[in-house]
Amino acid sequence: MHQVLKLSIRNIKRHPGKNISIGIVICGACLMFFVSASLTENATTAWRNHFSTTFLGRFHLTSLVELERDYTMPAMKLPDRFLPGEILSYLDKNKLVWSKRLKIGAAVYNNESGGFEGSLANVIGLNFKEEQERLSNLRIVEGEYDPATENGAMVWEEFAHSFGWQVGDEITLFIKDIDGDAYPYTFTITGILSQHFEPGLAGKGVMILFPLVLVDYDTITRMLGVEDGQVMEAAVWENEGMHGDTLRKMATSADIQIFHAEEGFGAVYGIVDFVQFIGVSLEAFILVVLIVSSLNINMMGFLERRREIGAMMAMGAKPRWIVRLLFGEMIVFSTAAFIVSLILYGLLVLAGAKGVDFGELAVMFAGKRFRAGLVPLSLLYAYIAVAAAMLISTLYPAILTSRIDPVEVFREANV
Repeated sequence: MHQVLKLSIRNIKRHPGKNISIGIVICGACLMFFVSASLTENATTAWRNHFSTTFLGRFHLTSLVELERDYTMPAMKLPDRFLPGEILSYLDKNKLVWSKRLKIGAAVYNNESGGFEGSLANVIGLNFKEEQERLSNLRIVEGEYDPATENGAMVWEEFAHSFGWQVGDEITLFIKDIDGDAYPYTFTITGILSQHFEPGLAGKGVMILFPLVLVDYDTITRMLGVEDGQVMEAAVWENEGMHGDTLRKMATSADIQIFHAEEGFGAVYGIVDFVQFIGVSLEAFILVVLIVSSLNINMMGFLERRREIGAMMAMGAKPRWIVRLLFGEMIVFSTAAFIVSLILYGLLVLAGAKGVDFGELAVMFAGKRFRAGLVPLSLLYAYIAVAAAMLISTLYPAILTSRIDPVEVFREANV
């Protein structure tokens, strides 16, 4: 092994032109891996931090499944099961900050026309007083939260304006109860809520995602026949920390959905997925370029080294030893190029420490500036991908090498 390493380093030095060309492509591939991983990490972290102080908490537990759990659309019936008591007990026992929720879709009924109108509403049952400080993205612009008002409701500003509703108006919503039967329920509007945007998101409209009506949790559960102690959703406002794995195991065992807050908004999670898709696509493209360009350069190198390899075989070197030497050279060189690319990326990170403003595209990062960083797993993925690509590009030249006939080489020219 020591001799292979020694010869590999010597041979790398003997062919600077070829190796510099390959090195540039390797550095480009590694940098693409580092940047794309950082883009995804920035998007995920920014949106997760945004929601950790807004509507869904840091992460969410719900008995709603698939699209029904999405807060961009209403679930038109209550689930067949609720969060198991052991999960709720675990949250309380470990003093995690969490809030119980009930999410149900509703159809708006116009008492004057005698028919349904407008879009469906997402009715959210919660303890508004308890959560008011955590819901930093919501502002009361008219009226107030009034727990003394029977069947009081706080209505999303855009939704209220679309119907011409004002504080004090009574509204009728058809909602399905625990048995799946739809009944009309009357609520009195006590306040109008407005969406508060952070500076980077202002004017982008990405967060106006659903027509929302907030009502008291105990009131809505009583109306719909939900038994005391049954909880459909839990918004947890702390980092998962040491409790994350345990909660995930408990949720999986009980067939309960657990997800980070940004996954509860289809539009937002689509943004994160799109950023990741772009990154993976660029990585795949650069790897293809790396394999093709390296294969061409390695074939040129093979032709240049036919005499050298033929002479080594004539002196008794076995084909498998030569092939092992070629692969050794490629691994040593790939490792060296990887280290150089890591140094270059570190310099780029330092140069862009203040972050990059993506302008209108800043919505990908919840309005925040993009700050490049090194994602630990990207180091492993980049190295494995580059090493694999280089080995693939060396495979065909290595096969040709193992088939070299020293006699034919000596016939072509003197060595």
